[in-house]
Amino acid sequence: MDDVHNWSAFNYDGWRYLTFELPANSPYDLYREAGTSFWGNYQGDLVVDLPLTLEKIIVERRTHVIHATEQLAAAPDDVLLGSLYAEYEQPADQTDQAVLLSRLRMPVPDTPPDLANPIRELAQAGTTAGPEVTRITPPEREYDGRRCHVHFAPAVGAKTYEVWVATYADGRGAILLGKDWTTPGQLLTGLSQNIDLYLFVVAKDAAGQVSKPGKPFKVNLKDMFPLK
Repeated sequence: MDDVHNWSAFNYDGWRYLTFELPANSPYDLYREAGTSFWGNYQGDLVVDLPLTLEKIIVERRTHVIHATEQLAAAPDDVLLGSLYAEYEQPADQTDQAVLLSRLRMPVPDTPPDLANPIRELAQAGTTAGPEVTRITPPEREYDGRRCHVHFAPAVGAKTYEVWVATYADGRGAILLGKDWTTPGQLLTGLSQNIDLYLFVVAKDAAGQVSKPGKPFKVNLKDMFPLK
């Protein structure tokens, strides 16, 4: 759960009307609607397929609560649920047409885009073998799928390193995200989650001569930081 507003939590006696937004994707480009951020999903294609069916409601109870400086046992009283309603933003959302529209998909191009390839240019300009990424590790906190530590073996004579990131294994469209690193294992930011990315490392010596890029290292990072 990513419910930083505590909309799914209750702390009161008596009856009260509660609402909670369900996950959804917009048609065509599958844009994640606001309510989707409150639901964890780490498998499959991360797309909400309509229509939705509610299978169960789970009520999780605390065993203890903090009262000032004391930890007290929580009340074990039963939680009673009244009538359940499905609310729609507009009448058209509850029709079969809404389900059909939700299944529209943006067409995928038949051929890869014609992008500049800085990795190929670096391979042609480099005179020595580049460092190869050996592994990545998550940051100690806020692992949201957009950051990771990149590890590789230091290159002999290297003064700085560059880390390039591409969505294609051949380096097309690569962008420089890690600049002037002095040691391996630093934090790389600006990544995208849930898609295949390829990391390339280039070494630079004191004279500014660059190596060839190392072999591409494939990653697909997941958002494991629910509290945003």
